[in-house]
Amino acid sequence: MIKQRNSSETVLRRGLWWGVGVLAAVGVVSAVGRAVSVASGGLTYEQVAQLMPAQLVGEAFEFDRWFVAHPALTFMHVVPGGVFLALAPLQFSSGVRGRYTRFHRWSGRVLLLVALPVGVSGLVLGALFPYGGPVAAAAVFLAGAAFLFALVRAFGAIRRGDVARHREWMIRMFAIGLAIATVRVVGLIVTATTGAGFQESAGAVFWAGWLSTYAVAEF
Repeated sequence: MIKQRNSSETVLRRGLWWGVGVLAAVGVVSAVGRAVSVASGGLTYEQVAQLMPAQLVGEAFEFDRWFVAHPALTFMHVVPGGVFLALAPLQFSSGVRGRYTRFHRWSGRVLLLVALPVGVSGLVLGALFPYGGPVAAAAVFLAGAAFLFALVRAFGAIRRGDVARHREWMIRMFAIGLAIATVRVVGLIVTATTGAGFQESAGAVFWAGWLSTYAVAEF
């Protein structure tokens, strides 16, 4: 019975790590792509047409142009966001913590520093973001607020030397940040199965992506 339980836990742990790795990679690639797009003045209509299904090209082009129109806010969100998603998984590796304690501490400080502009820009995006209506905007704003709240609690816990609470709040913060990749995956599934555009499905997609990722983190 004990061996079976340990085997199940090992499978679950590996599955979670694979999921985290894939989602983090999706988030980093998306952040780099968005930054390159904005830095170059945005994708052309023809470039978007090569990347998206025909029925979504117009909406995807508009979506890209919105970020190009807000370059400072976009860079404030995606550049530190990419760094956050690249570094954060290493913080939860027991091997890295045990062998490279100094790296763990310094990367943790970097994470907290880059998380601040990510959370603040998330709040602003929630207030300004025109796609998906108030349901999507509420999801973005709430995620940004929860992300910053978790950041403050994680920082306060480690300052008190409460490592257990620090780890709990770092997991929550990471889950909220990682969920933007889950949102993309859910959006692709919804589009592929229903044909719905982003404007139409954004509210449900944002809420499903963030709540599901946060629920797994709590589990």
